[in-house]
Amino acid sequence: MEHALTANKPKTRYVVGRDAQIQRVIAKVVPDRIRDGLAQRQLKLPGKN
Repeated sequence: MEHALTANKPKTRYVVGRDAQIQRVIAKVVPDRIRDGLAQRQLKLPGKN
């Protein structure tokens, strides 16, 4: 966590928790914006207008 807060160029995503391995594989295949959209839909958040 310290690295994420102090890095000059932090990564867009850091994998934490039990599902770390699955998330890491998905992150290699699916771009961040698409993953964000999928999470947005699953959480039923409003989209950009």
